Amino acid sequence: MSSGRVFRFAPTPEHPAKHLFVFLHGCGATAQSMIPIAFKFQARFPSAALVVPSGFNPEARGGMAQDWYPTRGLHSDNHRERVAAVLPDVEDLVRHEQTNFGVPSSRTVLIGFSQGGTVALEVVKTPGIAGAVVAFSARYARLPARGTPIQSRIHLVHGEFDSVVSRVYAERAARVLAGLHVPVTLDIGGSPRDVALKEGIVLFAHGSRDPEWARPFQRIAEIVSRTAPHCVVKLAYLEIIRPSLEEAVAALAKSVKKIRVVPVFLGQGSHLKEDLPRLVAAVRGDYPGVEISLEPAIGEQPRIIEAIAALIAGGGIA
Repeated sequence: MSSGRVFRFAPTPEHPAKHLFVFLHGCGATAQSMIPIAFKFQARFPSAALVVPSGFNPEARGGMAQDWYPTRGLHSDNHRERVAAVLPDVEDLVRHEQTNFGVPSSRTVLIGFSQGGTVALEVVKTPGIAGAVVAFSARYARLPARGTPIQSRIHLVHGEFDSVVSRVYAERAARVLAGLHVPVTLDIGGSPRDVALKEGIVLFAHGSRDPEWARPFQRIAEIVSRTAPHCVVKLAYLEIIRPSLEEAVAALAKSVKKIRVVPVFLGQGSHLKEDLPRLVAAVRGDYPGVEISLEPAIGEQPRIIEAIAALIAGGGIA
């Protein structure tokens, strides 16, 4: 196991742990150097427990820079072997922390940088370890082979002019993962390099047992799709009708990096003040590589209020 410390940060008392973020530092870095980054994630995901472990290289001690596996004499022939040797310990660490915080693997995110990203990508080749991986400037030790049972969502982030680990590794990995039908996104230099160039919009409504009730919302979705071709539009409902918010976001997250949730309600009732923020917080934790924003109720927009008033005053209601 790690020769250094493991730093743990539980959510505030008013936010019980619903997600677990495990931060794996880069080659030559320390766990301590990852703590400010971890806090930035927790500011956005207040229900997330943070775990920041030190690397496993037994040659590292104390506050010195640590690695997950030895880099002395490292070359292409022994890279896979050295990575594979530490994966059982990484798996044990993650499962221990899941038990410690009471968070399931489906709500666990591995966030790795450089060498830590390589470890994260490799360890989730075994199913049931984490729901998602965010790998910064990382590469696979061995690209996934046909039939590899990867069940995690993979988010690859890479600098366009990275001189240490070429972006080619990330681009190749994205193609292989897509061929295996693994949900994957790729950001190069902060700009998405796939269909994630589009923005997602979820039109969120209440739901009803009457199928006629949904037709106006379907019409709105059609018009938005036609007038904003850069957007992928989905409807979602609080109850009774499908898809749910979780299902709509899951569909969009395969192809976009930014999602706006727009409540198609006239005003802010308890559903929008309590239920919807809770649902949005949950999907944000499920998709850390996707920016998900929640907008005010559409019926509270001044232009909407004025349009409704003008229609009523002008006798334009059929």
